[in-house]
Amino acid sequence: MSSRAGPENASSGLPASVRACHEMVRIMLSGSLFDRPRAVTRLLLALCIADFVLMSVVDRRIPFVLFGGSGTFGPPTIRSLVLAGGIFSTLVDQEPYRLLSAVYVHLGLDHLALNMAALVSLGRSIEDRIGGARLLLLFVVTGILGFAVSRFYYGQVSPPTAGASGALFGFVGHDIGVLLSRRDPRAKELILQQLAYAVGFALLFSVNNAAHAGGFLAGIVLGYLFEIERHRLRHEPLFRSAALLCIALSILSVVLSVRSVLSLSA
Repeated sequence: MSSRAGPENASSGLPASVRACHEMVRIMLSGSLFDRPRAVTRLLLALCIADFVLMSVVDRRIPFVLFGGSGTFGPPTIRSLVLAGGIFSTLVDQEPYRLLSAVYVHLGLDHLALNMAALVSLGRSIEDRIGGARLLLLFVVTGILGFAVSRFYYGQVSPPTAGASGALFGFVGHDIGVLLSRRDPRAKELILQQLAYAVGFALLFSVNNAAHAGGFLAGIVLGYLFEIERHRLRHEPLFRSAALLCIALSILSVVLSVRSVLSLSA
């Protein structure tokens, strides 16, 4: 006796990674992504890790900022950085989509681990309060504006740069914006804490302070606007549509980065 395979049976024989991607696409198309607890935080985490795997495959080693030389670990090459969507020199002027793709790129396993720990900690907390759609918009907008400020600040001598740090500073800025909208005196204290943290971080590591500042300030503005927003339920469909568009553009920006480098190599 034979039976016809349905969609679930048809996908059950696929590799686990393919099934996971299939399930994620199905969830996004159905619109239920934003109804699942902390799903957007997990999605952003997955996109950053996937981009890091791409760099590892291109370099045939695991990028690691603190380790030099060759072997299993080592700093990323400029080719893998640019292919994965990073920003180098004035390339972003010809390929402005890198302002978005660079948010998902990390220079090494240490860089990735630090930012993903912050993403999980801050992202889950904010997503619980404002929802997944607004969290996604917060991440994308502050990340883009962070790198836009970086490009303006460094000009023609912009160093290789990438990472979610600008967006993560945007998360912190969001919380400050919320406190400012409430006229909460704790806002001043939090600002001073973050300034001290940023200065200490800049002294210990080579970081893109301009991107951090740009994301931070953009986050304050968005946090303030989200907090004073009226008719949130009425606006939710619009925010969800915008968030889905951000997901599509994020993936497209990396695809265009890969295509750009491969076309030069051909």
